[in-house]
Amino acid sequence: MTPSDRNKLTGLKVLVIDDSKTIRRTAETLLSKEGCEVFTAVDGFDALSKIADHQPDIVFVDIMMPRLDGYQTCALIKHNKVFKQIPVIMLSSKDGLFDRARGRIVGYTIGDDVSSRDIEGENPLYLPQAKVYERSCALGPGILLTDAALPRSTRIELRIERAGRNVFRGATTLAQLKRSPATLVEFLYRENAFPSGCFLLTGTGIVPADSFTLAPRDEIAISIAGIGALTNTVEQLAPNERP
Repeated sequence: MTPSDRNKLTGLKVLVIDDSKTIRRTAETLLSKEGCEVFTAVDGFDALSKIADHQPDIVFVDIMMPRLDGYQTCALIKHNKVFKQIPVIMLSSKDGLFDRARGRIVGYTIGDDVSSRDIEGENPLYLPQAKVYERSCALGPGILLTDAALPRSTRIELRIERAGRNVFRGATTLAQLKRSPATLVEFLYRENAFPSGCFLLTGTGIVPADSFTLAPRDEIAISIAGIGALTNTVEQLAPNERP
């Protein structure tokens, strides 16, 4: 958006109507960044009082809402002689603003995140703590931009080499996922807002034996058909290098 376009939005009063708290919060964040004054309502009944209180310049309403959908909400506004001149834009789940709030897959890449087994093995609930240390995650080598679902037959391979010798090799396919990537995204965005998007790592299902542990200078390579290969080398930081 150009500075002149942003100036046109500065001070614009916008009402966003949606039953999802996540969508309301994200829409408010996105529009506020462009200089808009944003108000939100949970449904058409709530919207009427918000319109009376704030007199918005424009209204965004989601079509798919329980209790009172977007069409009914629009009808309430347009049949009110005081509010009927306010522009109403009805958005479906395929519109950009609400897509960014609900979460929509726009591409695929490869992620390599490493856990501490001593921590994770004690209790799976410790998983977040097991991943919080320096350089524990990498992404790459690029992003395959597509909104189409990858085939369930898509192959994922993991290889670990130590001093030029293969010490682990495994493979799986997306068919092993119990939930589809789209379903995982829906769960992620259900009560979380990511106005600028995010990366969701699903896990590969390729896990070395419990007795296996990485060593400094091990080379880890993960490859996915159609995306490429991500290769990283294990480094052990000296005490004075740690944050």
